[in-house]
Amino acid sequence: MDLFDILEKRASVRSFRDDPLTGEQVATLLHAAERAPTAGNLQDYSIVLVTCLDLKAKLAELCWKQPFIKKAPLFMIFNIDQHRSSLWIERSGGRKVFDGPTGFARSFMDIGIASENVVLAAESLGLGSVYIAIVAGAARSIRQLLGYPPLVVPVLGLCVGWPDKRPQPKPRLPLRAIVHRDRYQDFSGEEIDRIYGARESAWKQANPQGLTLPDGRIVKSLSQWTTLGHYGGDIVAQWDEEFVEAIREAGFRFE
Repeated sequence: MDLFDILEKRASVRSFRDDPLTGEQVATLLHAAERAPTAGNLQDYSIVLVTCLDLKAKLAELCWKQPFIKKAPLFMIFNIDQHRSSLWIERSGGRKVFDGPTGFARSFMDIGIASENVVLAAESLGLGSVYIAIVAGAARSIRQLLGYPPLVVPVLGLCVGWPDKRPQPKPRLPLRAIVHRDRYQDFSGEEIDRIYGARESAWKQANPQGLTLPDGRIVKSLSQWTTLGHYGGDIVAQWDEEFVEAIREAGFRFE
């Protein structure tokens, strides 16, 4: 399949068949990950492959009860990992320099590139996938569950498997929203309305009376639903606290 065909048709899959992946398919996905660009050629990340049903069920519970984590035959957890390279540096007489904010950020970038390679490879094999960003919000609990050593923090999950059904790709914002030339070009209120107008209109068409939140409030826009409903209450603050505590417990320097 042509690369641009894959890019155009890819959509997040949240319904998987029970069929397992073959060893060869998993090897292909991992080869795609390891061939990804990596800062300094250090590959300061790791991937935990989870296929055990009981363990996937526990991870699904930790990750906001998302059932497709348990359903997908393969759940991949991508970790910022300075542990392995710190052992190498120590044994070889180097100096520990990557356990601070820039090393953390570099590993984070490596994970994004490697995981996207896996997504594209999965699509080329006829498989589907969905990112699980909330892994970062459950980072401390996952570290304890999976027995992580110092300087290893989970930041991203990826469910991979055979799609039970393939959803249509979701629309994206216009390029003006994300592309700036030579310098940052800020947005007027009217531009913001144009950029997000199609999404807001589609939401209002689907929910003409708005939606009622558990506390009785009615939300009447996509932005309200996103920040007060879907990510409402104190849930994001809880995720932030969990992630920051996981970083601290793992021993990264963020003073």
